[in-house]
Amino acid sequence: MNSSLPSLLADAPGTGACLAVDVSGRVDTTVVGHRQAFDHAGPLASPLPMTADTWHDLGSVTKIVGTTAALLALVDEGAVDPAEPASRYSSRLVDAPLTDLLQHRAGLWEWWPTYVSARDAGGALDVVAGLPLRYPPGRGRHYSDLGFMTLGRVVEVAAGRPLADAVASQVSGPLGLGVRYAAPPAVAAVAAGAPGDVVERDMLDTGRPYPVGIRSSEFTGWRTRVRIGEVDDGNAYHAFGGVAGHAGLFGRARDLLAFGRHVLDSLRGDGPWRTPTIRRFLEVGPDAGQALGFRAWPLAGCATPAYGHTGFPGVAFAVLPAHDAVVALLTNRLHTHAPPPPAPFEPHWLRVLDAVHRSITSDPGAARRCGSPAH
Repeated sequence: MNSSLPSLLADAPGTGACLAVDVSGRVDTTVVGHRQAFDHAGPLASPLPMTADTWHDLGSVTKIVGTTAALLALVDEGAVDPAEPASRYSSRLVDAPLTDLLQHRAGLWEWWPTYVSARDAGGALDVVAGLPLRYPPGRGRHYSDLGFMTLGRVVEVAAGRPLADAVASQVSGPLGLGVRYAAPPAVAAVAAGAPGDVVERDMLDTGRPYPVGIRSSEFTGWRTRVRIGEVDDGNAYHAFGGVAGHAGLFGRARDLLAFGRHVLDSLRGDGPWRTPTIRRFLEVGPDAGQALGFRAWPLAGCATPAYGHTGFPGVAFAVLPAHDAVVALLTNRLHTHAPPPPAPFEPHWLRVLDAVHRSITSDPGAARRCGSPAH
């Protein structure tokens, strides 16, 4: 692997990072820094090292490995039609086509602190359905957590079981993934998070980036401890009990590599989903860079982009079909005393993704073809 990658990881936000790359089944892993450097009492005398087996809050990567993958399986077996509206599955859900929700084109708010007025998943979904649209529906991409909260409920109804059970039966069980909702295993080594709900409190009090018109003083359940093994996302934690369509999963680098490998296998016709179904989900829609659930990032010189997702705690993964490769980057960027907003993660992820892509294409033994699509 390219010798510049360790230096890129050294500049990653947070106190530690893990980069794992699978090229045709050959896995290379680079780890730097620490999974935890401080607690509520101050700096740790011996910071805990980041390892390849460290568990991470996956944040919005849950949207893919949990919700989108479950819908992919349900569509593949004919139980769900993406053209149908979410309201078909419950009158308490928004009346938007599943395709619009998956492509973030339903006009919903990007984010809303449902936990200020709701104390459970049903109440949170009522808040989502009751909000006026922020944008004209079907008229452009506006990334929305609320849309995937809705899709999580669609999965529950279509599968006939709670979301965690549905994902276990449709995704993590059949695919052999170790991902878990709400918390990692009790004995797991976990990447530490932020010192409390500092980011969302700031979002409310500043109105940035979303002017919801609610102050932090209107909610009394704020966390102030350094979070270890707790879901960062406030809606997922406070309103959904750690199990939501938009966030809540914990996992390791190996889980993201394994999931990506199943996507690539399916594209070739020997994976868990039929090739036409996975192709349908990876087809970029009306808005550049957005497929059904999956994001798409262009790769220099490649006709086929990378497909994947990022997560707010500093986690990302992508499949690179042109290279038969999977890339996973896991950091603890929220584990900092710096005032919000946290250091940007997307630019760093794109630099790493580009470096991995260039490293693969420059390998004379790889014989990678970047000029023609691999699916």
